[in-house]
Amino acid sequence: MKKRLILHFRADCNTNDIWRAAIQSGWSTDRVHDYNVAAACEGADVVRYYGNTLHASRIADQLPVRFLPLDLNVLAETPLTKRKVELFRFGELLNHRSVSLFIKPAQEKWFPARVYGPNEAITGGEDGATGSLPNDLIYVQSPVNFINEMRCFCLDGKIHTASYYRVSGQYHCSNLDEERPKVIDEMVAELAPHYPRGVVLDFGYTDDGEWSFLEPNEAFACGVYSADYTKCLDVIEASQESK
Repeated sequence: MKKRLILHFRADCNTNDIWRAAIQSGWSTDRVHDYNVAAACEGADVVRYYGNTLHASRIADQLPVRFLPLDLNVLAETPLTKRKVELFRFGELLNHRSVSLFIKPAQEKWFPARVYGPNEAITGGEDGATGSLPNDLIYVQSPVNFINEMRCFCLDGKIHTASYYRVSGQYHCSNLDEERPKVIDEMVAELAPHYPRGVVLDFGYTDDGEWSFLEPNEAFACGVYSADYTKCLDVIEASQESK
């Protein structure tokens, strides 16, 4: 069976790692712009994509794959966040900007997820995107101080590979495949029925001494940090299905 990985045209450390995993696993690979997708997919029995959400949405109609969707309501409803997370439409945000808030896109990452001040403009993002639509969905919450943050590439309800990406408030990557808090595996199992069989889940440790669910992410658009990139490819493959 011929497998081919379609990559975002712009090389970076993440796409390079996943490219390497694909080559080592016997896949062929190709980097595409918006205009050469069909040609890049020709002759493959199985095609998968890795890049970013904005590029994926632009070329989705040309790819012979379907990206398995994330249920956007879970993050706003599950008690595993241990904080109040609300799902709004971007056009409704002005009614909630009297204080600083952590705001992130719920779908395509067209602006950076971070704390925004009451009058701070929200623009920019992957691929230089600066526009917005009133109906774009966003998550809004009060700022929370997460001391440690962890990324888990999950397959069939279990952690397939994991990595810290922030420790003691500072950017730091270290693999967590051999040892990690048991509560993380328990939360992954509890969340599994709500998400595709291939998904990336992030968790954070607060100064109150609790681990909580940060957010779900599409595996085809996630940085790998110090996770095992060959195992990441397994999760990326499971996050999509052939049309």
